[in-house]
Amino acid sequence: MNWGTELWDQFDKVTDHTQKGIEFCERYTHFIKDRAKIEADYANALRRLTKSYLPKKKEEESPFTVVKSFNDSLKEVADIAGQHELLVEQLKQKILDEMAKLMTELKIERKKHIEESKRLENQLQAQLRTLEQAKRRYERAFQEQVRAEETFRNADANLNLSRAEVEKTKNMMHQKAQACSECKSSYALVLEQTNNHQRDYYNKLLPQVFQSMQELDEKRIIKIRESIKQMSDVERGIQPIINTCLDLISQSSEKVDHGEDSRRVIDRFKSGFVPPDDIAFEDLGNEDTKSIGSSNSSKTREPTIKSSSGTTKGPKKKEKGRLAGIFGGRVSNGLFLCTYITLAIYLHLLVH
Repeated sequence: MNWGTELWDQFDKVTDHTQKGIEFCERYTHFIKDRAKIEADYANALRRLTKSYLPKKKEEESPFTVVKSFNDSLKEVADIAGQHELLVEQLKQKILDEMAKLMTELKIERKKHIEESKRLENQLQAQLRTLEQAKRRYERAFQEQVRAEETFRNADANLNLSRAEVEKTKNMMHQKAQACSECKSSYALVLEQTNNHQRDYYNKLLPQVFQSMQELDEKRIIKIRESIKQMSDVERGIQPIINTCLDLISQSSEKVDHGEDSRRVIDRFKSGFVPPDDIAFEDLGNEDTKSIGSSNSSKTREPTIKSSSGTTKGPKKKEKGRLAGIFGGRVSNGLFLCTYITLAIYLHLLVH
């Protein structure tokens, strides 16, 4: 299917169509630019997001598996951002640069074809003007020949004219006839040349221009088709690494152990203390119960202290020190025991 054959009389519409084709090419290029910008902004946003959630210092890293899994997933998200940055780079290098080059070529070639069409049309119009001039000369010569013949017939029929005057009109008639014949031959020659030129113009020269315009438009369409496919291939090319990052995120999630995190909470916050014993009932009317209660109330459960040498009981030297203070100064263990027994006997005698 050839534009030169089917659209031979629609050159203005063809040029308008090719112009709209170039405008569509520019519109498609702007789409690629906007797409690349969105991808770049998305990659930058992902990087800023991951950076804001990752621990700033090494000592801030958490021992819990769920936090470690989250931090590992953030690193993979940062790698995904890197793949989107790679997509932007490839969109610019493989598509945008090629489309910019294509539009420049299309504009230059289209302008050249339009100028060629105008040149051919001007040549045809010049030839048509030459034909018109030749035809007018032939028409004037023919009219002059007709008038000369009419003049000769009138002179030949007029008996009052001399033979010389009649002969003069006869010679003028032959001259006009000769001039008319020359103009007729010239007109016929120019007409033949014009027809040949016009035939070449519509059957050969103009179809070549149409063919060039058709090839130009088809070149644009093919390039855009290749670009659309290339755009999908470029994006498909980063998917394996993105899928790998997603797989690593999934694997990281499998490392989360709720039991281990619970154990780490115990190790981190365990104080070593034990809960207190039950509170004893105090019967205020029973002296024995009162003394037992007061005795029990004086006893406290010592905390279990965790040290590097193991778990030990809290110190019990405060009570002994308090009794020693009653008797003044520092006493030995034997003296302390004797003093304690003597005091007990003395108190017993006072009661009885």
